[in-house]
Amino acid sequence: MRDYDESQKELQPASQSFQQNGPQERPRHVLFILLILLAGVIIIGAGGFMAWQSSTHLAASSPTNTKIALGSQTGESTSGTGEHKGPGIAQPTVPGQNDPRIYWDTIQAQFAQGIHLSVSEAQQKLQAANAQTKSQHSTDPGAPVSTVAQQQGIATDQLRRIEIGAIQQGCTQLVRQGTLTQEQADQRVQIAQSWDQSTLNQYILRAFNINQSTQKN
Repeated sequence: MRDYDESQKELQPASQSFQQNGPQERPRHVLFILLILLAGVIIIGAGGFMAWQSSTHLAASSPTNTKIALGSQTGESTSGTGEHKGPGIAQPTVPGQNDPRIYWDTIQAQFAQGIHLSVSEAQQKLQAANAQTKSQHSTDPGAPVSTVAQQQGIATDQLRRIEIGAIQQGCTQLVRQGTLTQEQADQRVQIAQSWDQSTLNQYILRAFNINQSTQKN
């Protein structure tokens, strides 16, 4: 009987220890799993946020695909980089079409100065060249500008620099007036730099309010 009592006393502490430790070990185990899951959610969330930030940055830094519209409204479009591929599309996408007149006046003045003419002289010569281009059924609506430049002894690469410089000066005036930010002005100049020669010429003709519609054979 004494041996039975002693064995029961030995079992009681073990039973009490199990009752005390068992319930505590289970919450610790569950808490450990929850912490792991929480850490996983945080890592996934941080990774997704970084990916979103990266894609946003790339989208902001990539060049804008701008379509332009110059010359006659013939329905032909331009490439995604802004390089002209035809006589033009609907007028609403012409860069600067709604800008103050000083923008176009500045382009006129800078271009005329670059080819060694006054604004009125450049206007007259461009109009005459445009009439000649139409009579010859030219498929290049920018040809009148090249014609006048050749008459003035201006090479094609020099003509391009004059045209880009005129657009840049026009944008500078808009920045001074607060119509454009410097970033917007720089972007417009970059778009103009991506145009081919015919498109640049058409933009100059537009500045002089000359209709560049063409006729095809």
